[in-house]
Amino acid sequence: MVTRPNVVKVRLSGEEQEQIDRMAQKSGLASRADYMRRAALGGATNAAVAEIIGEVGIALNRFGKAPEKQFERIVSSLDRLVDIMQDQEGER
Repeated sequence: MVTRPNVVKVRLSGEEQEQIDRMAQKSGLASRADYMRRAALGGATNAAVAEIIGEVGIALNRFGKAPEKQFERIVSSLDRLVDIMQDQEGER
C-alpha cells in the first residue's frame, strides 16, 4: 500500500462536489480521493471506459447466441459510455 503523508485541502461548491462524486462513482475507482488523484495526474475515468468497452466486446462475441438480448446489453453499455464521455466534455 502506498503511504500518502501529505494532505491537500481543496474548497468546492456543493455543485462541484456532487459532480466530482458522480464522476468518481462512474469511473469505478474506490473513492473520491482516488478519482481526484487520478484526474489531477491524468486519466481518471479510464477504468470505467475500459470496463464498458469490455462489456460491449463480450456482448458482440455472444451476439449470435441471443441477438435481441445482446443488442439490448450493447445499447445499454454504449449509453453509459456516452454519459461518461459527456461528463468528461463538461469538465473541460
